[in-house]
Amino acid sequence: MVNLRTTFVVIAWYVVHACMVFAREEGVSVVFMPYYTKKQMGKEVDAINNVTKARILDKRANFTRDDNPYRISYAVYNFAPQPMWQDLVSAFLNARSHGVEVQMLVDAKQLQSFETWNEGLQTLVKAGLRFSPTQINLTEVQQKNLELIGVNTSLRGNGLMHLKTRIFRWLDPVSKDPQSVLMTGSFNPEIGPAPDYGFLNNDTFLEIRDADTIRKYQNKYNAVRGNKMLVNEWDDESQLNVLFSPDPEGPLPVNQIMKWISGEDELIFIWVFTLRNLVSKDNVTLFESLIAAKERGASIVVATDLNMVENSTKNQLNKHLRQHGIPVYLCNNTAAQFVAMHAKNAMLGITKPLIITDTCNWTGGALSSWWLPVAINDESTLWINATKDTQYGHLGVEFTSNFLAILRSYESQPANRDQPKVQAIVDSLNTNVKAWRQISISFQVTLANTTDTAGDLKIFVLLNSVAGSGGVAWSDEREMVRKSVGRTVWVTSSPVQVPHGRMFNFKFGKSAGSSSKIKWEICKTGERFLIADPAFPGQTDVQSVNLDRLAVNVECIGCKM
Repeated sequence: MVNLRTTFVVIAWYVVHACMVFAREEGVSVVFMPYYTKKQMGKEVDAINNVTKARILDKRANFTRDDNPYRISYAVYNFAPQPMWQDLVSAFLNARSHGVEVQMLVDAKQLQSFETWNEGLQTLVKAGLRFSPTQINLTEVQQKNLELIGVNTSLRGNGLMHLKTRIFRWLDPVSKDPQSVLMTGSFNPEIGPAPDYGFLNNDTFLEIRDADTIRKYQNKYNAVRGNKMLVNEWDDESQLNVLFSPDPEGPLPVNQIMKWISGEDELIFIWVFTLRNLVSKDNVTLFESLIAAKERGASIVVATDLNMVENSTKNQLNKHLRQHGIPVYLCNNTAAQFVAMHAKNAMLGITKPLIITDTCNWTGGALSSWWLPVAINDESTLWINATKDTQYGHLGVEFTSNFLAILRSYESQPANRDQPKVQAIVDSLNTNVKAWRQISISFQVTLANTTDTAGDLKIFVLLNSVAGSGGVAWSDEREMVRKSVGRTVWVTSSPVQVPHGRMFNFKFGKSAGSSSKIKWEICKTGERFLIADPAFPGQTDVQSVNLDRLAVNVECIGCKM
């Protein structure tokens, strides 16, 4: 019965939530860091080892490099710069030694520094991978046969090969059917300055099993390796789309961002590492689009990394948005050196949630802006229709939950002193967004004293707002019902409806006989604490959650009152 600080609640959510989401075998699943444990971190290592094991079980003779169905293909900005993540490097080299075709594309600048920083790349070079410091002027045969290639974007100025694409292909050991999975997101395959319990960046890590989407990432991979551009594809009927930068043909990511914003009148959440005033090809700016959405009635909240704010106050998008009444949280991740609020996410709408995610910062280099009208980075942007009752409906809940969790993590910092508190934001959303989710919370209490079975015993639960949270004051008292005659178990007769993201205290009480006075439980450390959020399954007293039904079951076993 601990009155948990919000920070610790967020930690518990990240740890348990990561296990829960990866259990899904759908087209897209997601994990939000930083609290991604070493065991969960091994998901990427497991993916490599899975391909290796399948190759070992396939007793057929050696395949040629062209027809080998066992492949691991990385196109990533960086790779394992810290020696403490040797498991990833070792798994990659072990796959190679067992006949898996491996290839890694990395930003050429990272290869230039591998002797002093990128020890994972240094290990790969020393292991004898066939290597080229650049993709420029490679023949098609060399592109396929080399195992480590630096991608040089110097022809586009100071651009980055900023993809985080990892594609794993193998044959099912029994059926021999082709299998594939893609990992991507804002998270680089590295550990950085992380302690044993997990990573410290706020990051998004995606696992994709949709075959058509994987095909598109593979096409981008081949284009980057071949120093070519591709034609972007878009399908309005698909729940998943991916667009790439800087590829100029087909739909452009920056135009699609503006299109989605222009059609939104419920809510817009944006949380990205670097945020600039984007400009579409018809000269519509992000600032103009957001102000127009606000005037249409959309509730808008933004979060970005404090250390990436523009130096020039004249061009600070965050400052101008704040001046127009749009809350902007500036996030200073102080967990360690070189860590950040590194997410690249947006969510538009609640009735029909539309999610924008993956590797792409909202900058000129990645998309386009007033000072850089042509994108120069290699980037991927994933677009998800997460409407309820679709296979991605749960992602709308999860991305909402992550956004609110990040706001809670940074709301007390000085840079956000004049911004509304998170609870005030949640209350505003609940009031102004008609479709704002309501969470069904069921309570069950089992008394420690088994003699408390008198027929006239009454049990109550009291929910009330958290003092000083910045939200509205409220309370909700419910009499509970005995679950079965002769037992000391009581439940709420119907779930309590609480707005998604609302923080509250709760406690149990009892009365007996003719007395109407309720004796409430007393906890030395304060009242019980909960956030109405089915994406927080690790909270104290929460026994189960259901993302699809927006349900949370709370149980107190052995309660003393």
